[in-house]
Amino acid sequence: MGGKFVEMPLMLRLFGLAVMLLLFVLPIPGTIALRHGVTLLALGLILVLWRPMRPLRADSSSSMLHLAGWLTFITIWIVLQAGFFSEESRWAFKEITNQWVPALFAALIGWFFVIYARASGLSQERVMGMVVLVFLAQAGFCLASTFPDFLSTGAFPQSKTRWTAGKLEISYWNNIALAILAVDLLSRWRYRQQVTNLSLLLVVSGAFLLLLSNLAFGARNGIIGSIMLLVSLGVLVAWKERRKIGLARTFGLFLVASILASLMAWGSLKLDPRWASFKETAVIAWNIKSHDAWLDPDHRPLPKLASGQPVEASAYLRISWIRAGIDLLADYPMGVGYGRNAFGHALRKTQETRVGHAHSGIIDWSVGTGVPGLVLWLGMIGSIILNALRRYFDRQDPSGLIVAFVAGGFLGRMLLDTINRDHMLMVFFMMLAILVSLPEKPVKA
Repeated sequence: MGGKFVEMPLMLRLFGLAVMLLLFVLPIPGTIALRHGVTLLALGLILVLWRPMRPLRADSSSSMLHLAGWLTFITIWIVLQAGFFSEESRWAFKEITNQWVPALFAALIGWFFVIYARASGLSQERVMGMVVLVFLAQAGFCLASTFPDFLSTGAFPQSKTRWTAGKLEISYWNNIALAILAVDLLSRWRYRQQVTNLSLLLVVSGAFLLLLSNLAFGARNGIIGSIMLLVSLGVLVAWKERRKIGLARTFGLFLVASILASLMAWGSLKLDPRWASFKETAVIAWNIKSHDAWLDPDHRPLPKLASGQPVEASAYLRISWIRAGIDLLADYPMGVGYGRNAFGHALRKTQETRVGHAHSGIIDWSVGTGVPGLVLWLGMIGSIILNALRRYFDRQDPSGLIVAFVAGGFLGRMLLDTINRDHMLMVFFMMLAILVSLPEKPVKA
């Protein structure tokens, strides 16, 4: 018994380190073997700790059980759909194994991380602080690794960040951390209660670092997410507290949120020249029958603007693919099979194209899993957001806002980027499991 007593804290500490390491290495290219190794280590430690943690497991939050229920229903559907509706069952099952199952394991690890924290006596604020520090380290390393480029060219690279696979990954990581820090700042100001155990200086400087990172790397969609986050936070808190803080402070909160969002929008417009032709590009891109560059962007010329210049490639392709994806969903309402490149697989049934994914996660998900899959996904995200807002409005817990922003932010980002794949889906499920598993902590009256 004495030996087991000594080993248990060691196993718990090792599990905590494994989770933090996994969260840190997930977006770093060339670390697949390390990711798999750390994931297997974490899963192995869960098996070792499963029985000793039984009392804490039995006390899991209803929100986590709610999430587990939705994930179970979605898993059942995509497996049935791959077997009975997809014409490429082998490919779909391979994608489920390589994409969906690791994300489910990440959710399991996230849930057990909260159990580990409770068993180790870690406060909720410390857990949130640990997670934020990992994200801040990522943002810091990305900026530091590309700072020589800034010194030599006067700008940060707009595609590769060297430390992560690209600006998509780092901007998504940034916005998760920004959601936590923004809610933490408002909670300290309005309720005199911390969400993280970090110092006020670190919270403020960390938020600035995250915003700077999104702007520096030209993460246009990440900046849109940051703006929506700040505005939504200001609106929700002002609405909830309008009777307590009075009209003047309510207006002031709206004003501060609007100013911050406007400054970010202004910075993006100044730093990213692609916005100048966006409106005209969007009109051209939506009419996919009048051009075909979207079918083979590497070999077919882009349409021209009225000025004679080519359309802005990124916006053109994304909008055209979204338009084509809507048509494909109508053609294949039961889906073609779960997969990262479901859009390309569906397109190749009638077109010659090398296109893979649609650069819109909601399109890839819908075309792959069909209308039932889309309904299930929207149902899961919608119910999580609704429960999270109730957690804040009805049960006075500011952390509910973080859950709402992380879930809503992922859904919003799915409209513009294919983030529901690979390590991005893993980190979403892991963070979602951590956040919904943390016990509610209402503000002190």
